Amino acid sequence: MQQNFTREILVKHLYNETNEHEAKVIETALRNDISLQQEFAQLRHVKNKIDEDGGDSPSNDSIQKILNYSKQQQPAEI
Repeated sequence: MQQNFTREILVKHLYNETNEHEAKVIETALRNDISLQQEFAQLRHVKNKIDEDGGDSPSNDSIQKILNYSKQQQPAEI
């Protein structure tokens, strides 16, 4: 069965924010899908660069906008 993963669910997994079922499905897909492995590796690289650089903290206004936007979105399905 072919699964389609959004970048959002991959980022969620990258930050260990997936539940146990989501994590198992994603890990299985990563073992079997080279293009998904490449996309996940790119996301990990970006995360590592941000972590290395210390990344500037977003303003409270930016955080609030992100939270408001996320409340409007449908949850990802796996």
